Amino acid sequence: MTHSEGPAAQTARQGWRAVIILAIAYIFSYMDRQILSLLIEPIRHDLQISDTQISLLTGLAFAICYSTTALPMGRLADLGNRRNLIAAGVLVWSAMTAACGLAQNFAQMFVARMGVGVGEAALPPAAYSMIADYFPPQRLALAMSIFVIGAPLGGGLALIAGGSLVGIVATLPEIMLAGVAVRPWQLVFLTIGGAGLAVSALVLAIREPTRGRQTLDIGGDHPSVADVARHMSARAPLFAPLLIGLSLGNVFNYGYMAWLPTLFIRAHGWTLTQAGLGVGTLIMACGCLGAVCGGLLVGRLYRNGHPDACLRSTILGAMVLLPTSALAPLVGPPGLALALAGPVLFAIFMNAAVFPTLIQMVTPAPIRGQVSAACLLVTNLAGLGLGPTAYALTGDYVFGQPEGLRLALSVVSAALLAVTLVCYWRARPHYRTEAAAIAQEAEGRLSV
Repeated sequence: MTHSEGPAAQTARQGWRAVIILAIAYIFSYMDRQILSLLIEPIRHDLQISDTQISLLTGLAFAICYSTTALPMGRLADLGNRRNLIAAGVLVWSAMTAACGLAQNFAQMFVARMGVGVGEAALPPAAYSMIADYFPPQRLALAMSIFVIGAPLGGGLALIAGGSLVGIVATLPEIMLAGVAVRPWQLVFLTIGGAGLAVSALVLAIREPTRGRQTLDIGGDHPSVADVARHMSARAPLFAPLLIGLSLGNVFNYGYMAWLPTLFIRAHGWTLTQAGLGVGTLIMACGCLGAVCGGLLVGRLYRNGHPDACLRSTILGAMVLLPTSALAPLVGPPGLALALAGPVLFAIFMNAAVFPTLIQMVTPAPIRGQVSAACLLVTNLAGLGLGPTAYALTGDYVFGQPEGLRLALSVVSAALLAVTLVCYWRARPHYRTEAAAIAQEAEGRLSV
């Protein structure tokens, strides 16, 4: 630190360095999570499984462990070293992603996907808590959005790199590993999982920030799980509609994203490589733009005196999603379908970038990790557990082949987003009140 650089500048520099490293970890998290959506067709063929079984791999297998493990991970994030927790999580999920590449049947793949969920559960609650301790409220949304950029970058890279790698490997002689023939899709898992192991060491370069302190009555310096439960239940008019809306929004997000590459393969005749390049590029471009715009919009609204800036932005995103997500699967020309998917992905990641700040803005500092984990438990168990399967079941048993997937993506999306908007609107007055109280408390603490 130079003599002219004060503690605030040093903390800001450390904060942005931490955000960048955490974003890199998030990139690999989403690569490991998203790659399965591109490889649905070869996995389904080689393992001889149905669309519903595929949806369980993309959804329930991951969601069970990712969501339920979030609660103890949040507790550890509030009480222990968050940096070390994240590093351990990266190590676990990368190893289990590589294990997906060794799976020979549905059961083995299911167990490996559960392991990926356990590892990835460590990242969000610990990262949200760390970033909130590095940045003041007026800069928090932008910092969170930079972190969340890891999601579209990781999801897009998974599709682009995965599709390209499958195309390259398919032209090579048969690859043997420990006496077992490795299929192209298995090599993708092994490559991405192996690369992610190096990220665990990178996370250790982050400096653990000083935890924030607030005097709101939540059970002292080390609130218990019961204290957190009482805090949230006392604010049921806020958290009940908010969590229902976020959960239904996540059912849409994960379901739509899981089946979008397959839509272009089945409905528009694209190859796996074409779908990976087209959808992956769109996710990276529109997703990153949406994440940054979400953070900038919330920051602007907050500076203009709107304590409910996060929820306002989220409502706007859902209003964009409702018509565009319903139309995109139904249009004929693939170029037009891809163009309509752009605003969908923009709004999905705009809201995803705002979600961490949305929760932090109504949560006292000592329980950020646990409240974030509780919200992730509910919203991700719904989104990851039900999202891909809801679309698959509707397509298989309501509409049937060959148009089942297109109609399911349109009709289910419109229904989910309509109810989501109603829930957000019901939560808005309570959110405004609670956010104003937390902001006043934080300003008082910083002025002391």
